[in-house]
Amino acid sequence: MASSTTSAPAAVRSKLTPNQIRGFLAAWGGWLLDGMDSFIYALVLVPALKEILPKSGIEPTAANIGYYGGLLFALFLVGWGLAVLWGPIADRFGRKKLFLITLAVYLVATALTALAWTPWWFFLCRFLTGFGIGGEARRRDAVGAGAEREPLARARQRRERLDRADRGRRGIGARVTPALDAPIAARAGRA
Repeated sequence: MASSTTSAPAAVRSKLTPNQIRGFLAAWGGWLLDGMDSFIYALVLVPALKEILPKSGIEPTAANIGYYGGLLFALFLVGWGLAVLWGPIADRFGRKKLFLITLAVYLVATALTALAWTPWWFFLCRFLTGFGIGGEARRRDAVGAGAEREPLARARQRRERLDRADRGRRGIGARVTPALDAPIAARAGRA
């Protein structure tokens, strides 16, 4: 039996344009902030529910906080999962406009979460925050926007390099949050 060997294509290095670098750094920074959002949510969940639940006539017991906290997180994940609906919008209007739309949804929903006066408003805002984060989750791909004009091997290599560089962004955001929590908690009187 004859064996055939296939060699992998030679690595082709292509330089990113300054615009692509800025786009990647913006996307990376956004994901870092998304990681912070996820972690901050865990830090403020109990105090927020203790304040909001009584306004709706719900006793803030440990069981109710656990139940409504789980419901909040589930709604956030459902919003993130429904972000697949952003795909057809990107196909119709383009990735740049989609990025701006999803960023606006995320920013507005996050700001409104801070102003939530009832659990139901808080639930809606967390759902919309998940929907916005899910829509911007693939924004990094827009950095390789010129890749379709490159040979396939070079475009694939570029995306792989960006993927490797992008992996740590949420973890860094989650690690920055506890460092910020102590001084913020002290100012808020929870230290």
